[in-house]
Amino acid sequence: MEIYTWKRGKDSLAYAYSVKALKMDSLPENRSIAYNNIGVVLAKLGDYEKALEYKQKALTSYLESADLYYPQVISFYLNLGNSQLEVGQLASARISFREALTYLNLMEEHFHSVRARNWIDSHRVALNNEMASLFFKKNQPDSAYKLLKEAEALGYDPAHTLHNLGMFFSQKGDSDKSIAYLNQVLKMAPKNHLSAILLGKVYLGQKKTEAALAQFQQALIILTTNFHSRDYRQNPEWEDISQRSSFFWAILNKVNALRTLEKNTFNLKFTFETIQLAVTLSDSLNQDYQSEGTRKIFQERTRELYEMAISTAFDLYEATGNREVLYQAFEWTEKSKSALLTAHIHKMRLCFMQALIRQRCKKKLFEVNRWRTFYANQINLAKQEESSIDSERLTYWKNQKFDFNQKYDSLKGTPTTLSSILSAYDYGVISIAEIQKMS
Repeated sequence: MEIYTWKRGKDSLAYAYSVKALKMDSLPENRSIAYNNIGVVLAKLGDYEKALEYKQKALTSYLESADLYYPQVISFYLNLGNSQLEVGQLASARISFREALTYLNLMEEHFHSVRARNWIDSHRVALNNEMASLFFKKNQPDSAYKLLKEAEALGYDPAHTLHNLGMFFSQKGDSDKSIAYLNQVLKMAPKNHLSAILLGKVYLGQKKTEAALAQFQQALIILTTNFHSRDYRQNPEWEDISQRSSFFWAILNKVNALRTLEKNTFNLKFTFETIQLAVTLSDSLNQDYQSEGTRKIFQERTRELYEMAISTAFDLYEATGNREVLYQAFEWTEKSKSALLTAHIHKMRLCFMQALIRQRCKKKLFEVNRWRTFYANQINLAKQEESSIDSERLTYWKNQKFDFNQKYDSLKGTPTTLSSILSAYDYGVISIAEIQKMS
């Protein structure tokens, strides 16, 4: 059984075949591929929570195989981590990428052919870029830089690596270097809409609004060309939610740039029309996302849109006196209240999960402290009775004391940072499912 090659308009057929394969095939390795295919289809349909569930099933099922094939394990971990990263489950993604790295290092130890070396290097580049994306989302660009330079030296997928280096220098405030890297990407891959959008953001940061707008417009043209859609100002009806989502974020960046222009009637009208298109796309996406969790994430990310929409509508009303614009502002105000309530609920849930884990860590700390005190006492007693000391037992006690001291130091921090959450996971205090709820 092979992983399905996704084609436009074939998602429902792929889903049906994958479900049928699950019913017919009991081999873990084949079931894992069917689970993965279902996960890919569900992601394309906007049900990201279910998609993650099936990709996790794919990995679990494959790990039950009699003979593990390292490249497949690495691919499943990368696939799962990438999906977790897309929906903001950063701690879970870090764990998945860490497991992929473990298997990649094992493969490097055991396979030495040229073909294996090439496969390892290409996937190390992919893993480094995914890890760099994670650090960017955590606003830790310095942690990403070393990974990206290693990826650049290996030479595989240079456009992806150069894009991320452009992102690094953008976050560090070095606009000129960021622009140089992003222009290199667009020379290699002219249809890379992500690099066009990022380049537009960098230009906007330099207050070069016209240059920024040109890049955002280029990204929209790339997207409509890539997706074989109608003119984007009419009615973009795409089968794949991810396609509409990409177009929406490009439009949102264009709105950001338009709002920096002089507030004359012409500019305000054009900005208002562009915002109307963005809100229409936002409403469409919000309805099409299948899971409640995914809708909440999307609503939180689009609060900025309503803030800009309301402000622009009031500015245009002041300039023109058009009452229809004022009514539109009131309608957007009601929608923004809903998005704000959703964000507040998510924040309350996050606080609850953190409090629960702090309580568990406190309980675990008490247990760990008891054991490290026990071994410290045993060592002291042994030193007092030097004549009857058992060297092997003393070494064992010292090792145990060292281990429990490490556990104690790791668990001392409040479980809100990525490193402390990972420590809590490593010592069994928190599960993957609970980490996902915090993300």
